[in-house]
Amino acid sequence: MTKRKVTVEDICKIKFVSDPRFTPCGKALAFTLTTADVDKNGYESAIYVVNEHKEMTRITYSPKKKEGLVKDTSPRWSPDSKYLAFASNRGGKKRIFIMPTSGEARPITDMAGSSITWSPDSKRIAFVAKDPQEKEEIKNPDKMHFTKLRYKFNGQGYFVDKRVNYLWVVDIDTGEVKKVTNTEYHDSMPEWSPCGQYLAFVSTRHEDETNLWSDIYIVEVATGETRKLTQNNGPASMPSWSPCGKYIAFVGHNKVEKHSANQNIWIIPATGGEAKNLTLNYDRSIGSGPGSDSRYGAGNNTPIWKKDSSGLFFRVGDHGLSVVCLVDLDGNVEELVTEKQGFTSFDVHEVNGQVKIAYNAENPVHPAEIYVFANGFQTKMTSCNDQLMAELELFYPENYTFKSAKDWEIEGWIMKPVGFEAGKKYPVVVQIHGGPASAYGWSFYHEFQLLCSLGYGVVYTNPRGSRTYGEDFTHGVIGDWGGHDYDDIMSAVDYVTKTYEWIDNDRVGVTGGSYGGYLCNWIATQTDRFKAIVTLRSISNLYTKYGVSDIGWYGNRRGMGGADLWDGPEKGIGEDFIMSRSAIRFADQVTTPILIIHSEEDYRCPFEQAEQFYVALKRLGKAPVELLVFKRENHELSRSGRPWNRFDRLRGIVDWFERYLK
Repeated sequence: MTKRKVTVEDICKIKFVSDPRFTPCGKALAFTLTTADVDKNGYESAIYVVNEHKEMTRITYSPKKKEGLVKDTSPRWSPDSKYLAFASNRGGKKRIFIMPTSGEARPITDMAGSSITWSPDSKRIAFVAKDPQEKEEIKNPDKMHFTKLRYKFNGQGYFVDKRVNYLWVVDIDTGEVKKVTNTEYHDSMPEWSPCGQYLAFVSTRHEDETNLWSDIYIVEVATGETRKLTQNNGPASMPSWSPCGKYIAFVGHNKVEKHSANQNIWIIPATGGEAKNLTLNYDRSIGSGPGSDSRYGAGNNTPIWKKDSSGLFFRVGDHGLSVVCLVDLDGNVEELVTEKQGFTSFDVHEVNGQVKIAYNAENPVHPAEIYVFANGFQTKMTSCNDQLMAELELFYPENYTFKSAKDWEIEGWIMKPVGFEAGKKYPVVVQIHGGPASAYGWSFYHEFQLLCSLGYGVVYTNPRGSRTYGEDFTHGVIGDWGGHDYDDIMSAVDYVTKTYEWIDNDRVGVTGGSYGGYLCNWIATQTDRFKAIVTLRSISNLYTKYGVSDIGWYGNRRGMGGADLWDGPEKGIGEDFIMSRSAIRFADQVTTPILIIHSEEDYRCPFEQAEQFYVALKRLGKAPVELLVFKRENHELSRSGRPWNRFDRLRGIVDWFERYLK
């Protein structure tokens, strides 16, 4: 079969699998499959089941195609195997549905519920939702009035709806819905006790809005009586009740505002008491792992108890790959799934000590499929993307390490261009990930393969600040944005240009998004080493970002080592320091052609960051600069934006490098 090169449009030919969930018997898995509808410029999702013979069946269908883009997501089996619950927007309204193993789905609430979880007796479902009766009529849609410090969030917009999220329980036979919590604070992540009388949940109940640390609470479903369980000096989330009922596990840390702190697994007696950190000596952060631009949909990352309550299964990232581990109650960790791949969610089935682990894993040359790990072996259960991948010329990356500033070892990957010929010289594009506490690794990036198909090599690396290498490595960037992280990127360029003779040293470009966009802007002001730059959803002015980003007032402050806007020069960490690490301060030094791509509704790295840099560079006139903006898109454009916009974003990147790098 003659293979073809990857195209821009292939990003929306990928079928995105997510959220695998074992049936109670363990012989099949439900999961969500999402596909792009390019004509309608959006996405549809349906629930599928794959059995132990790898036979895949679609089990949810929208009754009316004319409804538009229907999304059936979040499959959850009842413990007695009689029903599958899921969330759907069919009928034009978001609701929770249940479907018998043989029969039609029916809505059991008239509310847009999330965090669906079955009671142990399969008679009730707990969920999270706002109270529809509390919704106020908006008389003037042009008016927004805020009284809270947190008044917007990326992907959600401005908090015009003042209602909070409560916990609810619905009886699946009678349809009776009961509000279980009722305070002024948001509640989330309900988890049933084995006896079915209580729910553990997460809430941030502080009058001080600057205190963002959440705690684990327990509420008695019948009475609504609530008690606080945790007292950590840090976040606590993802509660999981032990099968024996004695303990509640949760994920968090107690290191206050240490921005790089590992998220650990803790257990605490359900009756209250001192929490114990089970993964204190395992230097990895729970839930971390390599990123990808070819995923859609959520899933489980809450640690899962062994049936005998002797330990918990959990997911971490380690050196650019995703790993599933088991920790016992003494803190001993065993790494179970260690393939060269990345994934975002997992589930566990255990009978008589026999364990099966399901997850949606991808590798550098194949988007995610559903896999099951059992008896020491990994088995691929679905083939949703096999046909598409078989058509394409793809390149598998080569892994390398090098020494950078302060003699730190840094890991990276390099991909040759498709059609590579020995003896020829090729341009390369350096990719920089966001975060900074995220990571590249053994996962699939359509954008990388696209650039390779067009004759570029691709270089990507995990500079200090990245996850998957331990807490000290992640902390290496705190208070030093634009410092040794910049050195790591430049050292990576030096390493690959000296090591790989096929790289044309005079044709090296760079691109990156979010924090990666920050480094692209910073690079533009510090060196003329690169011939072309594409900066994505970037940061140019850390001082203004503190006040306009949805997380700027706390995230950037922690990231900059506690530097605050009004700290004076006597502290050495105030305005002068913040601006000394902002690209806008040095815009007059930019001579490299730079394309700025941004989303108008990006509230994480707001659009004004792009506007400032664009206007400065345009006015100074020392370098070609263009601004490409996408309306109705937010910070997630590259990962879940509308198909037409994803296409044009990629075309913009390609066009810029074709003009200034090729």
